[in-house]
Amino acid sequence: MSNLSLSNDQHLPTNPSVTDRINKKDEKECRYEQLFSPYHPSKSYVLYFINSLTTEAELKMLCNVIKGATDFIFDTESDIRSYTPALIQVLIVQEDPEPSLVLLIETTHLPDISSNRFREIQNLFYHLFRIGTNLYSWGPLVDELERFQIYQLFSISIPSNVFNVQRIFTGWFNEHINMKPDDNNNTTDYDDSIVINAPQFDPELFLPPTMMNHLKIINNQLWSLQDAIA
Repeated sequence: MSNLSLSNDQHLPTNPSVTDRINKKDEKECRYEQLFSPYHPSKSYVLYFINSLTTEAELKMLCNVIKGATDFIFDTESDIRSYTPALIQVLIVQEDPEPSLVLLIETTHLPDISSNRFREIQNLFYHLFRIGTNLYSWGPLVDELERFQIYQLFSISIPSNVFNVQRIFTGWFNEHINMKPDDNNNTTDYDDSIVINAPQFDPELFLPPTMMNHLKIINNQLWSLQDAIA
C-alpha cells in the first residue's frame, strides 16, 4: 500500500532508524528517476474517477464491462498523514483493440450510502470479486482491502483467484537470474518463458541485480515494485 502525498509541511518521524530508512528510500527513488525515463504503457487506457459525482449511468456501464472481463489489477493508497484508506485503483484488462480501463475509486468522496449510486459502486465490487475472476496485486491484496471495509463497499470474503505478484516475482527472479547460460538457451522454445539479461554489475545502480537479489533472499525480503522495475 502506498501513501498519498498531500502537502509539503509533513514532518519526518522522530525515530532515527525510520527517518534513515525513509531518507535512503527517497534517495534511491530520486536516483531511479534520473536513470530511467518515465514508464509509458504499451496499451492504451481510459481513466474513470469513481466518487460522489459519478453518474448512475456511468457506473452501470462500468459494471457491464467488469462482467465481461476476468482479469483485474489492484492497488490501494492511504492518506499519508491520517493513514485513512483513500483510494482503490483497479485496472480492468481487456482484449485488444479495446483499451484497458482504470478505475480510481475515491473512498473518502463516495455518494451517500443510501443512494442508488452507492449501491451501484457496491455492485462493481460484487462482480469484481465474483467466482472465476483473477485479482493481481503487488502485495497481499486481502490485507490491503481489509482497511477499506469501513466504507461498506464489499465483503472481505473474496471467492476470486487472488495472486500476490510481489511474492511470485521474488521467487521467479531468484530462479531465473541464477540460471546458467545453457539453462536460458533451453527455455527459449517456450512462449511463456522470459530470459533475463540483467547486468552482473552496473555502476549507475545502487546495487547490481545479482547482489540485490542475494541480499533479499538471505534476509527473506520481498522486492519493492521500484526495485523490480528498475
